[in-house]
Amino acid sequence: MSEMKFSDLLWYPPQFPSKWRIPRHLAQVQDNLRRQRSWEVGYHDALCQAAQRRVERPCCKTVHISLFFDGTGNNLNNDLFVADPQHPTNIARLFRATIGAGYAGGTASAGSQAQGLTDSLDEGSNQFFKYYMPGVGTPFPEIGDLDFSGLGLATALYGEERINWGLLMIVDALRRMANLPSLDVPTLKESVAAMTTPMAALDMGGTSLRRRVFERLLNAPDLAPRLRIALAQPTPGTSKLLGIKLYVYGFSRGAAAARAFVNWLAQFLHRPDPDQPAEHCLLLGTQKLPLSVEYLGLLDTVASVGVAHIAPVAEGHMSWADGTMELPDEAGYGGWIKRCLHLVASHEQRLCFPLDSIRRTNGHYPSCGVEVLYPGVHSDLGGGYPPGEQGKAYSGDKMDGDSLLLSQIPLNDLYADALAHGAPMKVPEEVLPEALQQYQWRKMPFDLLREFRVSPVLADRFNAWRQVTLGLHADPQPLRDSLANHYEPVRAATSLERALQEQMGWITAWRIDRYAFLSLEGCPFYQEATDSQSDEQVRKLAETRRNDEQREVEKRRLAQLEQEDDPRRPSKPLEPGPKDFDPDMAKTQLHQAALEFGEDYRGTRRTPTGTFEWALDSLPATAVYLLNNDDEQAEYERMKKAGQRLVKELFPPRSGYSCHDNETERGQVDESRNAHLQSGLLRALFDDQVHDSRAWFLHYALKGSREPWTSYFRDRMVYFGEACNKPLSLLSVAGGVVGAATLSASVVYVIRRGSPAERLALAGAAGQYGARDLTRLVSVLDQTTGLALPMRDDAAHLRAPTEAIGTWCASNARPSANNASPRRSGKSPSCGPPMRPRPARCPMCRPDPRPCHPAQGGRRMFPIVRCRTLRPLVGCLAAVLFAATAQAGTIYGVNHTQWAINHFSVDGHSVVDIIGPYQGGGGGGGYAPPAKWRPGLTVRIDWETGNGYSWDFPGYGDRAKYDAWLAKSEAQKRQHTQLVPVPDYTGQKVCGITVHFLPCDQLQVSTSCYPYGAPEYPIKTPLQLPVPKTCPAK
Repeated sequence: MSEMKFSDLLWYPPQFPSKWRIPRHLAQVQDNLRRQRSWEVGYHDALCQAAQRRVERPCCKTVHISLFFDGTGNNLNNDLFVADPQHPTNIARLFRATIGAGYAGGTASAGSQAQGLTDSLDEGSNQFFKYYMPGVGTPFPEIGDLDFSGLGLATALYGEERINWGLLMIVDALRRMANLPSLDVPTLKESVAAMTTPMAALDMGGTSLRRRVFERLLNAPDLAPRLRIALAQPTPGTSKLLGIKLYVYGFSRGAAAARAFVNWLAQFLHRPDPDQPAEHCLLLGTQKLPLSVEYLGLLDTVASVGVAHIAPVAEGHMSWADGTMELPDEAGYGGWIKRCLHLVASHEQRLCFPLDSIRRTNGHYPSCGVEVLYPGVHSDLGGGYPPGEQGKAYSGDKMDGDSLLLSQIPLNDLYADALAHGAPMKVPEEVLPEALQQYQWRKMPFDLLREFRVSPVLADRFNAWRQVTLGLHADPQPLRDSLANHYEPVRAATSLERALQEQMGWITAWRIDRYAFLSLEGCPFYQEATDSQSDEQVRKLAETRRNDEQREVEKRRLAQLEQEDDPRRPSKPLEPGPKDFDPDMAKTQLHQAALEFGEDYRGTRRTPTGTFEWALDSLPATAVYLLNNDDEQAEYERMKKAGQRLVKELFPPRSGYSCHDNETERGQVDESRNAHLQSGLLRALFDDQVHDSRAWFLHYALKGSREPWTSYFRDRMVYFGEACNKPLSLLSVAGGVVGAATLSASVVYVIRRGSPAERLALAGAAGQYGARDLTRLVSVLDQTTGLALPMRDDAAHLRAPTEAIGTWCASNARPSANNASPRRSGKSPSCGPPMRPRPARCPMCRPDPRPCHPAQGGRRMFPIVRCRTLRPLVGCLAAVLFAATAQAGTIYGVNHTQWAINHFSVDGHSVVDIIGPYQGGGGGGGYAPPAKWRPGLTVRIDWETGNGYSWDFPGYGDRAKYDAWLAKSEAQKRQHTQLVPVPDYTGQKVCGITVHFLPCDQLQVSTSCYPYGAPEYPIKTPLQLPVPKTCPAK
C-alpha cells in the first residue's frame, strides 16, 4: 500500500424529483438510442467519406451485453420466486429492466416463472443480451454452488467461478448472435472449473487458465468462421459485426466481482507491443473484434474475499479480490471504460463490510469514475430489504409497495445514469418513439414499473438529508425538467473519508436518543418490527422445518442424478437448496442493539480483552497485516462528541426546557417542534428508512451477539487501491516475520486485544502514529517448539501502524534468512493489497507431533493445502475466531491417504475445501442426518482424488513445462462414487457428517459431534496410514 498524500473530492447526489427518475420525455429515449447506435452511425459516416458521397445505410450491428453480479446473500430465484414477501435487490430489478435475451443464473428450477426474465432470442435482431449471476453465499447450480452457504457469505467462496462464468457469457452471447446453440450446462461447468485457479498452483496462474479457455471457446470450429464472416466486409444477406458494448453492474461483493471482471477482461485485449497501450479489441485470428465497457454501475463495493476484515489479522482482499479492485489504468487502457458510477453508503459500519472506493492509490479518481455518497447502510443502497423489515418502510397501504424503501432512490438514480450513457433499458410505453411502439421488448411492463416507484414522502426525507447533513441547496418541487430528467451529481468540497466521518456524527446523534435512552420503544418502526421467532422452541421448530426441506431437496437431486446418462455431467443444473435459516427476531435484535449502544455510550459495557490465535503452516509470500486497534478510542471520542453536538437538532427540547444535557437524562424532548422542518424529516428518515445492519448481522450465528472487535462507535474501513483510511501494522512479508531475529518456517501469531487504557498508553500523543510497542499485544511463537521468537531491537518500529503500508512493505521485503523459500525464485514479493496466504488453520487444533513440511534433499516441500483443517462457521468469522467444533449440518473430511481429495460431496451436496494428504478439511453445509436412524441407512459419497504435492511445480517461466506439469496433474485425477453405511446414532447427538478417506478407496463416516482425535470420537483410525502395495479387488 502507498501513502495517501492527496485525497480527491467525492460527489453528492442531486436533488431527487418527486416524480422519480423514470424517463418521461421522448428526448431522453432518443438520446439513449443515439448512444447505442453510435458505432453504426460512425461506420456509415466512414463509408460516406470513403465514397465521398452519401451511401445507403449498411447492414451492420453492435452486440450489447449486460452483466449483473448480485450482492452477498442475494439470489433472484429465491428473492423473486420463493420469498414471501418478494425482495429482489436493485441488481435483480435492473436485470429485469434491461433489454435482451440471455439467462438468469440459478433460475433453472423456476421453470416457466423464469421465462419472463429475458426477452426471446428473435427480438432485438440478435443484438441485445443480458446475464445474471447470483450473489456469493447463495445457490448457483450452474457452477456447482448448490446451497446457501455460510462460508460463501463469509469468504465469497465460488466468487472466482462467478466471474469466470460472466466472462464465458460473452462467448455465449456471440454464439446466440451467430444463431448457434448457447453453451450447454456441462460445457459451462467444466469450462468454469478449467478457468478457476487451482489450489495446486498456490492461487497463481489464473490469467493463463482463463485466457486459454476463453480463447478456445471463442475460436470454436462452429463459431469462429461465422464471426470472421461477420467481421469482414458484409456480403448480401449478412450483417457486419461492428463490435461488443458491455454494461456491467454489481452490488456488494458483486460490485467487487464486476471490478475483477473488467480487470480480467482487460487482460484479454490485444496488445501488439507490451510497452504500448492495449487495443480495445479481442483478437480472432488476424481479425479484431472491438470491445468496450460502456457502463460500469456499482453499489457499495465490498470485497471481503477470504478471511474478512473482522479478523484482526486480515482485511479481505484474498484470492480474486487481490489486486483487482482498482479499475484498469488510463495509461494502458485509457478510454476503454466510458463511465463508472459508484454509489456508497454513508452509515454502514460492520467490520465485515469495508468499502472499496474507486479512488486510486494515488488519491485521484479514474477519469471515467464518479463516486457518490448516499444515506443508509449497505442494503439501503443495493436493495434486498422487504417493506417492514425492522419496521422500516412500513405502510398500512399495500398500494405503497416498495415505494418507501430507501434503496428505491439509488435504484432510480443508477437506472437514470445508465440510460443517459446508452445502456439498453426498457422504458415506459408512452415515451417510446412511434416507430418503436411495435417492439414490446422495449417497453417496461407495469408490474416492473411499480418496482421503481418512489413515494413523495421518501423523496422529501432524502432531500432533507441533503440539505441538513450536506448543506446543499434544494429547489421547490416539482423540479423543472432540466433537473428532474438528468442525473447530475454535485462535486463535494471534501473527501470520501471525511464525509463518512461527518455522517457518523448524525447517525450517532439519532442513536443517542433512540438507543441510549430507549425512545425507540415508542416509535412506530419499533412497534411494527416483527419478532415471531424470538422464542427458542419456535425458533428450533422453524429451523428443523428448514433442515427437513434441505433433505428433500437433496433426495430430489439424487433422483435426478440417477436419471442422468452421466451423473458427473448432469444435463441441467441440480435443484438449489432452500434459504439458510435466519430467524425473525427483528424487535429483539433492535432492543439488544439499543442496550449495547447505551452501555458503550455511557462507558458501562465490559470491554472484551480476549486472545486471538492465527497459525501459519508456512509463511506467505504476500504481506500479512494487523488491523490496528489503537485508534479505537479516538474514533469513539470523536463520534460521541459529534453525536452530542447534533442530537438537539434532531430532538429539540420542549419550549422552556432542556434535553440531552448529560449521558444519563434525556430531558424534555418535543419532537413535534421540528416534525415538518428539514431536521424533523431527517429524523424521520433515520426512524423509518435507514436500517440497522449491525443489529441483525451475525446475531443468530453468534447466539445473540453482534460482531466482535467493534461497536457502533467505529468508522468504516475504506480501501483506495493499495491505500486505506486506517493504519495497518505489517506482520509478515516475503515469507519472513517482520522484526524477528531468527528464522522460522512455521509460526503462530497470538494477538491480544488490550483494554482501552492499555491501547491509549500505546498510542502515545493523540493523532501521532509513531513507533508503538505493539509487541506487547502481538506474540509470535515458533510452531515447532512452541516458544516465542526472539525479536530485534527495532521490532516495534518495523511494526508501527501506517497508512503508507505499500512503501513500508517494500522496504521490509529484502531477502534475508527469514524469507528464503523455493516459491519465490528471487522475485519481488507482493505487498498489496494484503494478503493471499493459504488459509489459516483452526486456532485450537490439537498439536501435530510431525513436521508439516519435512525437508528432503535440502529442499522444502509443501502440500497443496494446509496441514490440518479449518472449521468455518457461518458469517464473516471464516473459521479464524473459534475452536474447530462440529456444527449441525456441516460436512467434514479426514484424508488418511497420500493423495489430495480435490473435492467431494455427500448425497449430492458439495463441500468447499480441497483436502491435502493426511489432513482434514471440508466445511460445507446442508447435510443433516434423519431424525431417526434406520437399518440400511447410507449416504452417497462422490469424490475426486489427485496429486497431493507440488514439489515438481515448474513455475510459469517456461510455458511448455507448465503445460506438461498441468497435464500430468490432470491425468492423475480419478473420480469415485460409493454408498457408505451410516453407523447407528440412536440416542446420540448428531452434528452433520465426517467422511474418512482411507487407502484403496475405502470410506468411513461418522455423525459424531466430537472432533476427530478426541477420546470420545468413535473412529480411531490413525491419520497417516501406510500405502499398501496392492489393493483388494473390488
